[in-house]
Amino acid sequence: MSDSFLEWGKQLQKDPPSMGLVFGSGMHGWHGDWKKLGQTNQEPFSGQSTQLLPGHQGTMTLGGHGERKFLVCHGRVHAYEGYKKDQICTTITKLWSLGIRKLLLFNATGSLDCRLLPGEIVLATHIWDATGPLWNIMDGLVPWVETDWQARFPEGFMGVRQGRYVMVNGPNYESAAEVRALGRLGAQVVGMSSALEMIEGRAFGMEVDLISVVANLGTGLSSNPLTHEEVCQTMEASETKIVQVAHQWLKQGCS
Repeated sequence: MSDSFLEWGKQLQKDPPSMGLVFGSGMHGWHGDWKKLGQTNQEPFSGQSTQLLPGHQGTMTLGGHGERKFLVCHGRVHAYEGYKKDQICTTITKLWSLGIRKLLLFNATGSLDCRLLPGEIVLATHIWDATGPLWNIMDGLVPWVETDWQARFPEGFMGVRQGRYVMVNGPNYESAAEVRALGRLGAQVVGMSSALEMIEGRAFGMEVDLISVVANLGTGLSSNPLTHEEVCQTMEASETKIVQVAHQWLKQGCS
């Protein structure tokens, strides 16, 4: 199912959705209770290339649940692909302009804590944008941003864990020394996306939350080599749980 950009624009103007989901690496899920009302490439809306990394579909789907409509983006671009901050955040800007006021981001992450194992779902209680020089640490202080998650994710929500998320540039996986350093500075999971998107959405006034799915243990915490294929495989194995969390979030927002 694929609609033209003009047809999409007409649909969204008539009945704009207020909730949105952005899925990351290897996440292709769709809940059985969701209706697909239309689908198109992200490029006409975001200006981002549809030639994304393996595991990123580059599609935008208009979904329906009950009487409410929502948008789902499958895939995103990254700084290590050569994109600048404003390009990375273009999708968030467009979602805001289309009426999205509540946004749930998903990404694949590495664990910095051996107690968080592959396949576990982690709600980011704090985020740290470490994509700048010296990881953006100023005067010895880590610039943690609290995410105001309590009202939307009560304690014990669907077995979701809680942790602090740090975003780095990539594209290489973190060394064992970096894993130790980031962990000692308070992070539990690390990835290469989402913090910039989250900060942008919050600046617009959106309610934005981040769910990180642990894809692997960081270097030094496991003897297994780290590969993107492993990330996609773990996401595929975790797909049912990922979609269930997204579905429950939508149900709460629609009530």
